[in-house]
Amino acid sequence: MSIHPVLYCTVLFLAQEAAAMEPSSSPSSCTYHDVEETAKIADYLIQTLAMACIEKTYANLFTSLLSVVDDTKSELLQYVSDQSIYTMPDPPSHGSSSPYHRVKHLLDQFVQSKTKFLSRVSSNVMTDKFYRIRQFSQELQHLDRWRYEERRLLAEKILRSVAVSSEKLFCCLRFDSQEELARHKVACPLRPVICENTGCGHVFSALHGLDHDAICGFKLMPCVQACDAMVMRSMLEMHCETTCPMKLVNCPFFNLGCTNNFPQGMLEEHSITNVSVHLMYLFESSQKQESVVSNLARRMLLIEKVRRSLFNFFSIIFILYIFHPTCKHSLELEIYSVDSFLEVYWSMNCNGH
Repeated sequence: MSIHPVLYCTVLFLAQEAAAMEPSSSPSSCTYHDVEETAKIADYLIQTLAMACIEKTYANLFTSLLSVVDDTKSELLQYVSDQSIYTMPDPPSHGSSSPYHRVKHLLDQFVQSKTKFLSRVSSNVMTDKFYRIRQFSQELQHLDRWRYEERRLLAEKILRSVAVSSEKLFCCLRFDSQEELARHKVACPLRPVICENTGCGHVFSALHGLDHDAICGFKLMPCVQACDAMVMRSMLEMHCETTCPMKLVNCPFFNLGCTNNFPQGMLEEHSITNVSVHLMYLFESSQKQESVVSNLARRMLLIEKVRRSLFNFFSIIFILYIFHPTCKHSLELEIYSVDSFLEVYWSMNCNGH
């Protein structure tokens, strides 16, 4: 019975990892590591697979992305297993030197090896390519074509190969007894903890607790406008712009003349204490509207008079042309405005008439 090459390569790779980690995974050794760095690398692995598949099938209309996933995954596992701390390419000097960026540079080298010449020179497809990478990464995760646990183990192995002792990404402390190990794990700075903010559930190493707490979108924060509400950090801006009782608003009669602004929680109080003022604004506004309506009615009457005058004028012109075909007429017509007087100048040259 033949074994699928992806399964064989994965089993072999994990077996090598287990053999390499055997000394540090003894019962008296702490195996905690930086789970956030591992998770970031695990997420980038699936993105690397998606990028490599897209580059591999670029401009090939007869090959689907899913059809090359298994072979590309095998090549990626083989590529990573061939790397070591001595052969791993250095990231660009201007880039970050963090372990994640060193691993990212390693995986980007693999993607570049799959990039075809046409894809490299075609800059017009970059936006579409980024969209396809994101979409295909999500599809691979949805179809579970590369299980997260498998990627996490691979990420841990890669991280061990690039990490240096000063970065403190792995604990690796050893103890003489299980009791000492248990006491250490309770306080180990690399122990995994879950965010206590309701709704978050993010897992990180204990030493990153303050960093996560400073950015967690689910952490309850006091309103910056000094109301009594406690709002999630991610919703704080929306709260201040919408429902916060201390948000400054204009009076509902602002367009009528009341220029007061106040916290929206005091709207009812303002409306009660300024009833007479608001009624005065309403009365003045109704007077202005009556004046406007009266002015419009006067204009309509004037327009109707102008219309009738024009009708009579052109009726006369028509009759003259019918009954005096030998006459030559010239007409000058000026209308200055709707409420101005219509002046009509008419001169006739009738060959001596």
